[in-house]
Amino acid sequence: MFWIPIACIAFVIWYVLSLVNGIQTVKYNREYQRERDAAEAFRELTRDRDLEQQLRWQFEDRKIDCNAVVREFMGGHPKWDDYTGGNAYGRNKAEMVLMARQGKFPGITSSFTIGSVNPRSRFTESQWADMNVEFLVKLQSTLRQRLGRNVVLYVTYQSYETGQSVTCRRRLNECVARGEGNRITWAASLEFVIE
Repeated sequence: MFWIPIACIAFVIWYVLSLVNGIQTVKYNREYQRERDAAEAFRELTRDRDLEQQLRWQFEDRKIDCNAVVREFMGGHPKWDDYTGGNAYGRNKAEMVLMARQGKFPGITSSFTIGSVNPRSRFTESQWADMNVEFLVKLQSTLRQRLGRNVVLYVTYQSYETGQSVTCRRRLNECVARGEGNRITWAASLEFVIE
């Protein structure tokens, strides 16, 4: 008889813990699905295979000057040539700019990276990060304007604030407001969504 109340208490504790775990799982799944739906909405709205193929041929035929595309997009300052890195390092950035101007975005997924650093550039890590942020803010703004929708860029990166590696996923403006713009490097994963 002594074990019956203990078994009942253990069962109630197990049931409550299972219920809490189930609620957390449902919440996580709902949030994950919302994020996927927002990314899919962006992909469906901005995918243009014909434009991608046309640009691919122009890049292969060297008809596009990547430096000129990005420099003009960012206001004309020559520093953007070093940031872009010519046709060797700047194709990805130039393609994003050319497509964003038409309300489109390259790739079969909305997740992308900023690309590698031009090894000839003489920017400090801080300058490079600031330019990445400036470029991405302008890109986000252009897509918002062309699409007439609330296009939001999410940045996923590793943070070591507590001494442990933690994956962070934040909006671009939130990342900048927190002073974490330096995390937006070639290692960060970027994703546009429609909110």
